[in-house]
Amino acid sequence: MAHHAHPQPLASPAYSTWDDLLTAAVSKALADNHAPADLSRWHYGEFRPIDIEHPIYSQSPILERVLGLPTSPGPQPQSGDDVTVKQVGHSFGPSERFTADLSELDHSTLNVVLGESSNPLSAWFMDQWPAWYHGTTFPLPFSHAAVDAATTHTLTLTPK
Repeated sequence: MAHHAHPQPLASPAYSTWDDLLTAAVSKALADNHAPADLSRWHYGEFRPIDIEHPIYSQSPILERVLGLPTSPGPQPQSGDDVTVKQVGHSFGPSERFTADLSELDHSTLNVVLGESSNPLSAWFMDQWPAWYHGTTFPLPFSHAAVDAATTHTLTLTPK
């Protein structure tokens, strides 16, 4: 009959088995984080929301009221935090998503967090937020031909 080694004794005599120790650790973590009694209602994303505020307009409720527009997406549930691969937190996250396709640069992609404009009155303010939040992105044309094909309007600045 083979002799099996016994596991090391627990650090605390309060628990007779490893299962008891692990159960107590999970129970303590749930209590410390104020988990609801019904765990099916406890969603990780709501526990770790992201809240990106406009650096100027968020400081002035009066400006927000005058504009009559949202100046940020407000708190949103997220699927990561500061200890996951998807590094997002209450007030931080990737500033853009960029993928360079070195075999065909015209297949590269890019998007920024909110949008190209920081002006809440612009059509390009928060236009990229849904894509950033849901993990999608946009084509980033590179060659002159691809840029010309994708161009919908131009703005020419001429010095006086």
